[in-house]
Amino acid sequence: MAKKCDLCGVQDAAYVCRTCGRNLCASCFRPYTWKCVECDGGVAPARVQPVMSISTWLLFAGVAVIFVGMILAALGSLVEGGVSFGGIFLIGPIPIILGAGPLSFWLVVLGAVITLAALSFYWIRRRKMEEAVLE
Repeated sequence: MAKKCDLCGVQDAAYVCRTCGRNLCASCFRPYTWKCVECDGGVAPARVQPVMSISTWLLFAGVAVIFVGMILAALGSLVEGGVSFGGIFLIGPIPIILGAGPLSFWLVVLGAVITLAALSFYWIRRRKMEEAVLE
């Protein structure tokens, strides 16, 4: 089992301070001096709190939206006796378009608009990230 950092006690130690000999994590270690933050005259970082990334939240949100949509479709079929659905699945660059029911055309159009909006958001965001890296 890996040793914990002697300063923060949270992360695994990967370095040793050349002055005091403490076992240190990457957050408490100053690589340009090979000293801990205390020996180097800095302030030790606050304890690291685990945070869920945005991708995890988006995964949960996507599953929740699908679940709510399935429940609404089931309830709609019980009340009115008919259900319309439409959707677009992108497998790589190939779109698969599905739809059934009296309103399926408009649902497929709505799905195409949402898909194009999501893809354009992705491309714009990716371009901005690449420009930020190049600067």
